[in-house]
Amino acid sequence: MRRTLLIVLCAVWACAPQASQLERVALADSVRRTLEPVVAAGAQDGSSLRLDMDALYAPLDARQRAFLDEIQSLAESPNPPPATGVDWRLLEGQVVRGPEGETTLPPQFLPLPVWRAYDAMSRLMEEELGTRLLVGSGYRSPAYQLFVFVSYLPVADYSFDETLQHVSLPSEHSQPTRQGLDFVSEAGVDLYYSDAARFERLPEYAWLLSHAARFGFAQSVPDEASAHSPWHWHYDPSLVGSP
Repeated sequence: MRRTLLIVLCAVWACAPQASQLERVALADSVRRTLEPVVAAGAQDGSSLRLDMDALYAPLDARQRAFLDEIQSLAESPNPPPATGVDWRLLEGQVVRGPEGETTLPPQFLPLPVWRAYDAMSRLMEEELGTRLLVGSGYRSPAYQLFVFVSYLPVADYSFDETLQHVSLPSEHSQPTRQGLDFVSEAGVDLYYSDAARFERLPEYAWLLSHAARFGFAQSVPDEASAHSPWHWHYDPSLVGSP
C-alpha cells in the first residue's frame, strides 16, 4: 500500500510541471488567436502598427490580460507611451524580388525626420551600388510589439527567455526619437531575419558601415540575451553629418 501511494505521488509530482506548461501554451495560443483579427483589421493600411493598449486588451478576458501583463513585466523599464504629435510618412509598395518571385512588403511608418534621412541615404546608396535597402520594419507601437512577442512564442517553444532573444520589450521600434528599422535587400536578404552571416556579406551592409552614420543611422548593438541582428539599425540625430 505504501509503495503504491509513493508511486502515485511521484506520478502526480512528475506530471504537474507538464500540466502547467500545457496550460501556458493553451493560454498563449488563445491570446494569439483572439488578437490576430484585431491586428489583421489594420494590416492593409498599416494602422495596426500604431495600435494602442486599450484596443489590444479590449477583446481579452481576465486570464488573457494577466498573461500580457506578465509579458510586459519582463521589460527592464516601462513600455514607452504611444507616440503623439508625430508627423508620419507611410512607406508603401516596397517590392522584394527574390528567387521565389516578387513579394510586396507590408506598409511601414517612419517619423518624418527618419524618413528624410532614410530617403537621402537610399538615393546615394542606389547611385553608388545600383541597389538600395528596403524597410522591412519601422515603427511599432508598444501594443503591436506586445502582439509580435506573443506571435513569436510558438517559434521559441513558448519560452519567454528564448523569445526575448529575438523580440525586445520595449523596442526601439516603439520610440520615434530613436526609431529602429529592420532592413531587407531588394533581393530578399534577409526577408525572414534568420541568416545574419548572409546579410553581413551584402555590399549594401558594407556600404551602411561606411556611410550610414552621416545620415544619422547606427547599427543597434544587442544585449547579452539578444541574437545578433545586423539588419537592425536605429536613427540617432546626433550622428547626422558624421564623417
